[in-house]
Amino acid sequence: MRAPSEPTRRWLLRLPLPCVVAVTVLFTLGPDVVGPSNIRDFLAHASAYAAITVAALVWPSRKGGSFWVDLARAVVIVLFGATMELAQRLVGRDAQIGDVGANAIGVLAGLVVVRVARALLD
Repeated sequence: MRAPSEPTRRWLLRLPLPCVVAVTVLFTLGPDVVGPSNIRDFLAHASAYAAITVAALVWPSRKGGSFWVDLARAVVIVLFGATMELAQRLVGRDAQIGDVGANAIGVLAGLVVVRVARALLD
């Protein structure tokens, strides 16, 4: 089996980000499916934002892979998570600072995973 062409490869690397963001927005602004804040809630937030971060950091770009570009993308994702928490108030749910912290921990985990994987693969 031959490797995909460069345009196909770029398209495949771009596909996960909008999908993961859409699912995260749906669960963030939809009915509460996890229940009260507990370890499951923490894991749901952290894993969702780790997935967004990994998808954002593998997004092909000319400057992709730079530490500063990765850090800037991570900061934008943390801000996105805080905005989603505030947006929950618009749909009758409570915004919680603990959820923003769980999101940030997930972003940090995703950043570490991608940076370590790049170091090992280069």
